[in-house]
Amino acid sequence: MAVFPTGAQARERAQGNNTLVQQIAIMEITVLNSIASGSFTATISDTSTVTIQGTTITGSPMTDNDTDGQNYYKVQQGTITDTVKTEQMNEVIAHFENKGYTIARKSTSGTYFFWEITW
Repeated sequence: MAVFPTGAQARERAQGNNTLVQQIAIMEITVLNSIASGSFTATISDTSTVTIQGTTITGSPMTDNDTDGQNYYKVQQGTITDTVKTEQMNEVIAHFENKGYTIARKSTSGTYFFWEITW
């Protein structure tokens, strides 16, 4: 018999975990690289690069200068509503704040944002 999910389980399943895990992994690697270079800040943007098991990744799902990245920016600005994107960004923020980091979304373009993490 299938078990009907609780509200919390339904929310967790609907938030696009693949995108969320990719975003956090890219950000964590960027933070580790910044720590190794003696920096106290990390910036994750459409031009950031990280290497995961020999594969170089540029940008990130939420910060790319494409339709999807621009939609994350619009959700953050409140010009469109997308509950999944809101929940994903909130999860990213909570993930880093729970570890004692300060995290902010910033923009110099006015069409997409970048993450800035400090410690």
